[in-house]
Amino acid sequence: MFYALLLGVSLGLVRPVFAEKLVFLADHFPPYEFIQSNGEPSGFDVEVIQAVYAHLNIPIEFKFRPWKRVVVMTKSGQATGMFSCVSTVKREEFFEFSTPISYATLGLTVKKNRVDLKVSIKKDLLNLNVGAISGFASNRHLIDAKIPFFKIPLLENAFPMLQNERFDGLYLSLESARFIAAENNISDRLSFMPITDIAPRPYRVCFSKKWPNYHELKEQFDQAVAILQASGKIAEIHDRY
Repeated sequence: MFYALLLGVSLGLVRPVFAEKLVFLADHFPPYEFIQSNGEPSGFDVEVIQAVYAHLNIPIEFKFRPWKRVVVMTKSGQATGMFSCVSTVKREEFFEFSTPISYATLGLTVKKNRVDLKVSIKKDLLNLNVGAISGFASNRHLIDAKIPFFKIPLLENAFPMLQNERFDGLYLSLESARFIAAENNISDRLSFMPITDIAPRPYRVCFSKKWPNYHELKEQFDQAVAILQASGKIAEIHDRY
């Protein structure tokens, strides 16, 4: 059970005096969220959420699971929320969406030697063998445009498969693609092509409607994000990545 005694206002933010630990689920998705070699969670969405709950003085815990399991567990109320997620009509039945905490520029990552590939808008993908991570909400753009794609089971499979030319290009946020490429020292072997007719995607925390007082938690979260944005704290976190 979640206990919250709402008392007073600080900087326009109503704070819970006491709350049990909140649990947030995520999948491996750098630079938004990932596990460091020392076992600690990191990434700019992780750090934003940590900053919010440090401000609110509420204990939290992060658990990493494959994305499909993240969604199922959060839907059923086994966790307070999941991130980094996108608001969709289909998800409205199960989740309440926070204010955005980060954004993604969608694009195609290709091997640099594929000079024949020129991509700038969605229709340029129609005649390509595109790879995309199975279960990612951003795949809706491909589905709606009737662009077939190869389903990659896990993000960690994507870059080895691209290197082995299992597909022409990887459809993924360029923030994530550039970060993973840099981590693996392969940036100089790749080209990153933004798809200009897809707007940047806002990523949010999706609060489970099965978690007690989810609406109040979401409101507290949004107010804290506004305060941290005004203070420059969130920009400082993003700048580190």
